[in-house]
Amino acid sequence: MTSRTTHPGPTPARRRALAVCLVPAIGCLGALGALLVLWWPRLPDRMATHFTLAGVPDQVGATGSQVAGFCGALVAVAVVGAVVLTRARPGTSAKGLVAGLVAVEVILSTVFALVLRAHLDLTDPYAARLPLPPAAAAVALALLAGWLAAKACPEDPPAPAPRAPRLRQELAPGTRAVWISRTGQARWLSVVVASTFVVTLGLVVLDGDQAVAWVPVLIAVIALAFTGFRVTVDPQGLRWRGRLGLPRGHVPLEDIASAEVVQVDPSHYGGWGYRLSPVHGTALVTRGGSALRVTRRDGRRFTITVDDAASGAALLEALSHRA
Repeated sequence: MTSRTTHPGPTPARRRALAVCLVPAIGCLGALGALLVLWWPRLPDRMATHFTLAGVPDQVGATGSQVAGFCGALVAVAVVGAVVLTRARPGTSAKGLVAGLVAVEVILSTVFALVLRAHLDLTDPYAARLPLPPAAAAVALALLAGWLAAKACPEDPPAPAPRAPRLRQELAPGTRAVWISRTGQARWLSVVVASTFVVTLGLVVLDGDQAVAWVPVLIAVIALAFTGFRVTVDPQGLRWRGRLGLPRGHVPLEDIASAEVVQVDPSHYGGWGYRLSPVHGTALVTRGGSALRVTRRDGRRFTITVDDAASGAALLEALSHRA
């Protein structure tokens, strides 16, 4: 069986978190716009696109492309943050996401402001120097901004955990029951991942450094593999398989002591993907919300976010008690 989960509109707390995320982005764009209006006549036609650790340029490119790239990155961060915050399930903590987005917004804008300042009144972009102490201060400022954003971000009220229906008496001896569901990120997030891959690969190719073009390809393949899983509960136990066939795994039925439904917040697991938590055990997290958790007979726990987790947990309970 396959089920779909509807997404209600953003809560007041989520709308406030959205404002906490977007206001710094708008402010950063406004500040950069003011600097560009003020400094544009003093900028060369070409700017450094990359600096060494010593702050010395080793690559240059067109000034217009640099400006468009940085401003586009700021807009993309704001848009992705807005979409994620409005689409996230109620009860999912937004503090970590908002803190990260605000920190990225601040570091991008401050570093680019330093890059612009380093090119003022120059004719040779290779003569520019990126001052390292101010760059380090920009990183510290970004971390502070992210921490303040997390403090200002409210928490959604926790979503009530659903109870798994009891199916033990419905499974007579010899009855075969199978439960199949899917877990994954929303389609729009897959589109974002694909778009980011295409843009990154295009920038790498246009930059002329085609020897590292395999890096965004590898990252995209790994990201795609973890965007969704097919989850099966049957007399063999609990099985899962990624969209590309890997990763996959299996918890045998005879090794399962109990199954339950839990509410997962990715921020409590350190993010999305295959997670190892000393508190929650092993987990496959593709989104926030309901998840199926099994506890092995040796006490180890495995959690996987999945649609209709209550039915999967109930069937596992029924199968393990019948066995």
